Amino acid sequence: MIFRNIINKLPFRGGRRTQPQPSIVLTTQITNPRLIDASVDTSTSPSTISGVFGIDITNSGILDTRSTRITDASIKLIKGETSINIGSVDEPQEIKDIPAGDTRTIKFEFDRETEFADVVIDDICNIGEITADMQITVAEILLAATYSSKETIQVESSDCNVIKLNISGQSSINVNQTYEWSVSTESGATVSGITWDMGDGTTKRGKQVSHEYTSEGEYNITVTTEQGNTASKDVVAERLPLAIVGPTSVRVGENNEWRPTGENLQNLSGFEWSMGDGTLIQGQMARHKYSDEGTYTIRLISDQGESTSIEVLSSYPNISIQAISGQDTVQFDQSYQWSITGNNLSEADRIEWNMGDGSVKQGNPISHTYRQSGDYTITVNIIVSDDVIESRTDDVVVEGLVI
Repeated sequence: MIFRNIINKLPFRGGRRTQPQPSIVLTTQITNPRLIDASVDTSTSPSTISGVFGIDITNSGILDTRSTRITDASIKLIKGETSINIGSVDEPQEIKDIPAGDTRTIKFEFDRETEFADVVIDDICNIGEITADMQITVAEILLAATYSSKETIQVESSDCNVIKLNISGQSSINVNQTYEWSVSTESGATVSGITWDMGDGTTKRGKQVSHEYTSEGEYNITVTTEQGNTASKDVVAERLPLAIVGPTSVRVGENNEWRPTGENLQNLSGFEWSMGDGTLIQGQMARHKYSDEGTYTIRLISDQGESTSIEVLSSYPNISIQAISGQDTVQFDQSYQWSITGNNLSEADRIEWNMGDGSVKQGNPISHTYRQSGDYTITVNIIVSDDVIESRTDDVVVEGLVI
């Protein structure tokens, strides 16, 4: 139902009304021809326009009316050069028993199927007016007079009960994620031939549609029905803001973890990490170790989330050797112990001793037995991620057995 009870006893404004003067003045007179009620149903094709047309008949005589008749009534709605006759009186209607000096409202019902109703709706609902041409002929015995009125009637658009379409669905969405929208009517009227323009070059059909936007931006969704009704909805497609949680200073060769943080992470997928050293990692968490010193940019992207990044400094731990402790002169075939002191020795991946005789030891302290006499150089290496980051040497003399 497009509009109902749009005009309820509205007076005509600014029109023309002619009342021919018969040689004998009629005692019954017509005043205030008007549309009392009108409705249009566009759920059918063609549309149906119906309603009630009314006039007031006043008895100005001294006796009750007895032989007064409405012999003709013509009601036309007009737009431009086109008009539609929506009602008429084919047979005279007798109007009896109106007391002297009283007024009675006479109503005429009309009901027509016509595509012209859509044109009238446009005037009423968008322009706020309707033009009507009405002619009523009243007769008393042998006398008759025709009352005419062609009026442009102003109508408040708020009185226009248009089939309003409501689009249900989210206005703020994420890219690369599927969402649903549906359309309904406020009045419960039936509409058909529903077409959706999703604003990105995609069209769909049906009462409910699903769609996925692949690019960020603002989109205007427009729905159009076969009956000519339309509605629109603005949608903003964005990527979810993301941030990276994890260390920004790491040790060379040490495994570390980085994770995303943000709202609605459960709705995100397709995570890919670029660790800045040529390594790519798939998944919501990145676990990685850097093999060299330097500053690396970790970048995270996802199908629905924003690209985000942090900088990570990879460096060796601050380890230093202060001294090698142990005897400088030893006897061969006897076991001796050496050790080192220094800063942050526990952060080394390993402490490696080259004893100068081809033997390699690990740890701190270490024990060793030389099998031959001679002069040897002991070298101690601090190793992190297979790199020697600190080294110290010491000389030792191995003496033979004295006889």
